[in-house]
Amino acid sequence: MKLFPCHLNAESLFRLTIAILLCALLAACSKDSGKASNSESIPQVVLVPALTIGSETSVDGVLFGHIGDLVAVNSTGSIYVGDRQASTIYAFTAQGELIDEIGQQGEGPGEFARLSTIRIGPSDTLYVFDSQVDRISAFEPTGHSFAYGFKVSEDSRGGRPDQFVGVLDTGFLITWVEDPSIKDGAGLTELYVSARRVSWAGLRVQNPLVRLLGKSWLVAGTENGFTVSAIPFGPEPFIHLGPGGHVYSGSNASVDVAITTASGVPIGSITHELEAIPVMSAELEEYLDYFSSDRAERLRPFTPKAKPAYSSFIVDDEGRIWVRLTPADYEADTSSWLILDTESRVRGQVILPSSVRLEVIAAGRAYATSSADGVTLEVFEIQE
Repeated sequence: MKLFPCHLNAESLFRLTIAILLCALLAACSKDSGKASNSESIPQVVLVPALTIGSETSVDGVLFGHIGDLVAVNSTGSIYVGDRQASTIYAFTAQGELIDEIGQQGEGPGEFARLSTIRIGPSDTLYVFDSQVDRISAFEPTGHSFAYGFKVSEDSRGGRPDQFVGVLDTGFLITWVEDPSIKDGAGLTELYVSARRVSWAGLRVQNPLVRLLGKSWLVAGTENGFTVSAIPFGPEPFIHLGPGGHVYSGSNASVDVAITTASGVPIGSITHELEAIPVMSAELEEYLDYFSSDRAERLRPFTPKAKPAYSSFIVDDEGRIWVRLTPADYEADTSSWLILDTESRVRGQVILPSSVRLEVIAAGRAYATSSADGVTLEVFEIQE
């Protein structure tokens, strides 16, 4: 039998990988099809590749550097992708055609010192948070001209804003990381993250809408003072804005996501039980290799035996959460995303390559960043 060589570009290879995963998934689901279906089985949601933006073969001519948390989609399906390395936001049509480039490196009006987050607000206005100068900039929805910008005020202790969560009817939702209380220069300390409303003029409202326990840190005294190191595999807080201005918040120690109104009134929660995933010794050693031997040995006793239940979640335009589960095998080639509705019912599951990370779910489409071959934005049609 003759073998013929096959040449695939990066985009074709990505689509082939997705196709192989889907075939394997469908084959697994078809086994024992003659038997009655298990009422507890999870329905599989299929993401069909629609287009790739940013690959070497794309006609847009754009190559991305770092686009994590810099993806937004407006009400007409136009796609915005910010590149932190280029200090530029690229605007595309729903079909992936490049239509505009917004901003450049700098600290002047309409420029970015460090792109942190982009969000779409009322009337499709584009809002951009620059974490280096603590500034929110607004751009017109058509033409994308710079409209206005303002500096977000510090908190009462002089703390700077951390993350731009989203746009409310009454302003913006922004998080601050509270300063840790370091006692005697040694021991464990905990950080808290609070989400607060900021007015259209950039003034911070005092009372937090949400306050979550953040990472735990180990403080160790040294000859020159002290060092601070994050505890490996410790839980992290997540705060997202969903439809209707509802705030979704929780720690990935367990799937227990609280839902509150924009005024801070609790209206429900999404919960789901997951088995604990133990920390493998090889995984721990690989992590500790990044530290000096002294610091690694100080961290080792404080490392938890189990990892957080999930690594991240996002909220779709129906108010459901898509939870990226922690794999049992830390070197796994695929990752599983669980879809839960506001009644904590499992609505589906998606299997994706580990290199693919979902960023936005809206209007029947899923938008994901991929690091499989360079950095690209992958757009999928959702089939449920």
